Amino acid sequence: MIAIIRKEAVFRLFLFVTGLTFVFHFSSILPLMPYTIKNNRALRQILWLDFILGGSTALVGILFSEPLTGFLGFSQQFILTVSIITGLYALLALRLALQTVISVRMLRLLILANWIWALISIGLLFFYFKPATIPGKIFLILQVLVVGGLAWFENKQLKHPVS
Repeated sequence: MIAIIRKEAVFRLFLFVTGLTFVFHFSSILPLMPYTIKNNRALRQILWLDFILGGSTALVGILFSEPLTGFLGFSQQFILTVSIITGLYALLALRLALQTVISVRMLRLLILANWIWALISIGLLFFYFKPATIPGKIFLILQVLVVGGLAWFENKQLKHPVS
């Protein structure tokens, strides 16, 4: 029991420190460089995919967090936390996908947030891999790959000012 409490405390501290890093990084870099979007149609498709994958994961996690604890091998609090965070990312992707003119600044925020969530997911993979069931381990691995992949594909749709 004490080991679970320690893991949850370490997880919260990890989220807090990463969140602070995100705020300082976002506030100092985003206004400086004028990026443009390469292909609006491709970007919208990626954003819709981001919304569908993140939104469905969040919805399933929130609605079925209790039965998922045994299936995945995670605590209900862990499942709810990951689901809520994933849901927030999905809503940002949806907001961008629905915009007539996609906000480059908000897109860069989503990309940065996805990269940070991918890094956090790597940490979660190390913290929670051992107690997770096989489906839980698969979920942790897929989360890293999907979130990192979405960040990469979304970033590929930005034309950097230097290039």
